[in-house]
Amino acid sequence: MKRIVALGLVGVLAVNILAGCGQKGSASGDNAKQEEPIKVGVMPYLGSVPVDYADKNGYFKDNGVNIEIYTFATGAPMNEAFAAGQIDVAVIGLAGVITMSTGTATCVLETNTASGGNGVYVRPDSDIAQIKGQVEGRPNILGNAETLIGKTFIGQLGTSSQLNIISYLEHFNLTEEDISFVNMDSGSDLQAFLAGEGDAVALAVPYSYQAEEKRTDLRRRF
Repeated sequence: MKRIVALGLVGVLAVNILAGCGQKGSASGDNAKQEEPIKVGVMPYLGSVPVDYADKNGYFKDNGVNIEIYTFATGAPMNEAFAAGQIDVAVIGLAGVITMSTGTATCVLETNTASGGNGVYVRPDSDIAQIKGQVEGRPNILGNAETLIGKTFIGQLGTSSQLNIISYLEHFNLTEEDISFVNMDSGSDLQAFLAGEGDAVALAVPYSYQAEEKRTDLRRRF
């Protein structure tokens, strides 16, 4: 219930923020309408639900806001779109830190209502999956330093996928230099892993859910 309420509030705030942007149209008068559309970037995950909901229910139109929605697979290409001036507003995850650090974008609203869904996956016959409980206070984390060194991890650079892998390795005092990192687009990473490529894959929603549906024997590292 808290998540639903939070997402609802985010939706209202998103409408208000974009409505404020809409006041910069070139038309004059109290009833001036925005002429240039606001280009909004979204991704196929929970954080983008408020934008989709507001759009489908006509909230933007009712407030005189004209938007164009562009869907990105991950935050990395969204960062590139920001840098190129191709989008004005975006719902983005941890990859947004990169854009903000360069001064390309500014955070206008932050929400941390969702949890779970992202994870690093290995196959059940992997030597990583055979070891558990090596991290103090985290009994469900799989693997150890010996089983991870030299392994190939599939993920996306500059996104929460890469950060998940880094965080996982840090539990064993390892860094990305201790593994091989293969950069793939979301969706392609899951298909490649299911086809036998790589030793582990870092997945975000909705692909993590798809992985668990297609291969119930996959093992999450936490």
